[in-house]
Order: sequence, then C-alpha cells, then structure tokens
Amino acid sequence: MHSTILILDSLDQWKPYYDTDSILSSGEYLQNQELNQKHFFVINLCNHLDYHSEGYYCSLLAQARGHKVLPDIEVINRLESGAVMRLDNQMQKIAYKWMLANGQKDSESSTLDIYFGTTS
Repeated sequence: MHSTILILDSLDQWKPYYDTDSILSSGEYLQNQELNQKHFFVINLCNHLDYHSEGYYCSLLAQARGHKVLPDIEVINRLESGAVMRLDNQMQKIAYKWMLANGQKDSESSTLDIYFGTTS
C-alpha cells in the first residue's frame, strides 16, 4: 500500500488547518533521500510547476523515485505546451455548432457538463 504525501511550497499553507506528517515542503521533499526507499503516492500542490521551478522538480524526482505522482511531468509539459488551450478551442467550436444546429440563440443561457475520467 502506498502512503500519501502532499507537497506544498510552504508548510504554513496547510499545517494550521490539519497537522500531519504527510505534508512536506518542496524543499524537504527534494532533499530527503530516505524517501527513495519507500513507495508513496505524491500529490504536488506547489503553486509553480513551470520548468526549473521547485514544483516541477518535485514531480520529476517523484517519478524518478518510482512514486505515483499527480501531476506527473507529462501532464505538466502538456499544460506548458498549450495542449489544454487547443482542447478548449475545439470544445468551444463543437458547442457553438451544436447551439446553431439546435436553434439556440446567443442571448439564451445554456449549460454544458464536461466529465473527465475513464470507464471500464
């Protein structure tokens, strides 16, 4: 079973609300070599995940250590490359075509539910 670690920029962001040993600062995670020996599920909540930031290196190191990590480097790199923006533009075009095909006017309010995940 994997233990869970939350990584934050600063422990002050979380500790006042719920004191636990499962929270590490990004600096602590990067420097603690004892974490190499164990299996963890790492949730990286650092404010900055851009290339060369501590948050980026926490996810990179987590993958190198064999930990399961959210977000992983592939996701971070896709976000940086603008892949999400392209998806957003495609969804906007699809929704607009649907509105036109169903006689909706720009002045009418609509709701669009989007679900992410996998099914089995």
